Amino acid sequence: METMADNPFELLQRFNRDRSEAAFRELVRQHSPLVFATALRRLNGDRSAAQDVMQEVFTLLVRKSSGLDPAQLSAWLYRQTCRRAANHVRSESRRRQRELVSMEAMNHPPTPDESDRELLARELDSAMLSLPSSDRSALVMRYFEDRDFRSVAGTLGLSEVAARKRVSRALEKLAAVLKRRGITTGSALLGSTMSSMGRSIPPDSMVAKVSLQAMKSLPAAGSPSLSGLMKPALAGVALVSLISAGLLAKSRPTPVPPVPMASTPTSARESGLAYLLRPVTDTSIENLIAEIKRNQAGPGHSLVTLRLRAILDRVAIADIPAFVVLAGEKLTVAEQTACYAPLFERWLDQDPAAALSYVLLNKPGEKVDAETSTYMLGNLFRAWVEKDLKQADAWLREHWGDEGFKEHRWNGSVGEGFAMEVANDYVLRGNVSDAFEFIRALPNADARRRCLRGLAGEDPYGNAWHNIDPDRLLEVLRALSGFPETEPAGEARVLLWQSLNRSRPEDAAKVLAALSPQEHFEAALAKTGHYSKLASRTKTAGGGTISHFDQITDTTAGEADAMAAGLAAGLSRQEILKAIGAALVSKGNPAVAVPWLAGHREEVEVDAVLLGAIRDAARREDHSNLILWAACLRDPDLRMSIARAGFRQILAQPGDTAKNLLADPSLDAGLREELVEIRDAKP
Repeated sequence: METMADNPFELLQRFNRDRSEAAFRELVRQHSPLVFATALRRLNGDRSAAQDVMQEVFTLLVRKSSGLDPAQLSAWLYRQTCRRAANHVRSESRRRQRELVSMEAMNHPPTPDESDRELLARELDSAMLSLPSSDRSALVMRYFEDRDFRSVAGTLGLSEVAARKRVSRALEKLAAVLKRRGITTGSALLGSTMSSMGRSIPPDSMVAKVSLQAMKSLPAAGSPSLSGLMKPALAGVALVSLISAGLLAKSRPTPVPPVPMASTPTSARESGLAYLLRPVTDTSIENLIAEIKRNQAGPGHSLVTLRLRAILDRVAIADIPAFVVLAGEKLTVAEQTACYAPLFERWLDQDPAAALSYVLLNKPGEKVDAETSTYMLGNLFRAWVEKDLKQADAWLREHWGDEGFKEHRWNGSVGEGFAMEVANDYVLRGNVSDAFEFIRALPNADARRRCLRGLAGEDPYGNAWHNIDPDRLLEVLRALSGFPETEPAGEARVLLWQSLNRSRPEDAAKVLAALSPQEHFEAALAKTGHYSKLASRTKTAGGGTISHFDQITDTTAGEADAMAAGLAAGLSRQEILKAIGAALVSKGNPAVAVPWLAGHREEVEVDAVLLGAIRDAARREDHSNLILWAACLRDPDLRMSIARAGFRQILAQPGDTAKNLLADPSLDAGLREELVEIRDAKP
């Protein structure tokens, strides 16, 4: 009897080599939860159609398996599932389904959490497909297949720390894409939501049927396919080409007159491999750009990238600014995008301060694609932080006042994003005191607040809390307790305890055992209001785990525990209530916090806490929550001025945000009337 390994690499290799039915069946069993769940989500729960899609995807896998990179198998299956599910849905049926969903939503309005989740589910897959394949692959494995970081790292050929960073940064990119589509969500919530919707295990009978039908698509024995016949020839050509392309990057051939633009090859043979192997012959910027245009005009092939790298290696560092200027005039959008990252990565290796200063000041590529330009800037700085943290820290402090740092990027300013990267890396390297010294020295209060909250798990770049041991976690918590700005530090402590209770309950218990009574109270604040609690973990066949969470919505128990812990720490009832109010507000959910604040107006002075939440919402351009927070302010003039300003921002944007806000039952009735007047008076 055959014994099957769980490793997808070995299974795919065995199937390609032996056409083993058992190996393929195990591949289907391991990956069918991802394929089936994705198809169900895309087809609005139609199980019959989802099974059809699953059959199509795995039948395609039989035919395409020999050309697949095992590290990209999960992402490939996910992409194919999305495509084939889209083929099953006709335009008219999509329109009718949206209308039906809209009617149901009007008749039975969902809670804010349910509404956000439904909107996210509708947009998630298309947003995922817009990411680079390496990012999509990391997210699919981590969240849709619920693999741990060790498994993700092993599949991608990375260290565990590098895998964590790739997942974190990919999640940030996904959040940015969703934000442009009108969905604002924190990375922690986005990750947990993806985990909960990523897998749906089909019945064994369905898996067996799909495997059997897919295997029937194999060509009969003795009937080799065209691709099989071509493999030896293609392998020989690819080997010669790769060797030649590698030599191009290292050699400097004797200059000869450049090939004129008019001689761009036209035949299939000339425009393919033969063209790619032509030597680069001229080092002047104009001629190099001409070579780039000819190279990029060829067929899409991995050798195009190798050839482009060889050409760009001949641009001297001192000539990069001149190259960028001429590229803006001569190269297309796609050609510029392909050139800039390799050039600036090479400059960064030789003179990081000059490279970052140039990119920050001149924003190369921004007119081409502002998002790509932003990510290029961020990626360059992160690479520098990993290479020389102290030098990157010193450069950031020296240039903090530069205009480029004030621009809004990454749910905040460029400077804030860079500061978060530095602080997080200090903690990851075990230098907690250096991290907090750096944060205290930041001249901008918003940057200090974002760094503190980011270290607690709110920011996708702030993954340190998930990668350090309990002793280091205790060090971070105590550094937060001693931070001079008590309001943002208190918010960060609550967020950090939320993150630990949700994802690392065993380590949270270890840290809790070492705490003082005051610190016990701070930990208890995390369980006030609604929160998620880890219920169980289930091992998967592929070596990962599925985490199951309970949603705790009864606020009375958490408030009672916090009150008891606060009294044990020697605090007064009023001090405890003020801390509970601040903790509720810091969680960013007005639907929970607003009713509590309204019921404790006479006991707690909440305006200072609310103003912090309002500033935070304004920074994130979350004008709906800004208005809901403002509605609780005691000062009527301040309340109305903030609410009016936020509502005018909403009216200036497309979509139904204003309509949804006015329909929110938690909105104060008097404030609603005022906002309706503003809406009706708009020309």
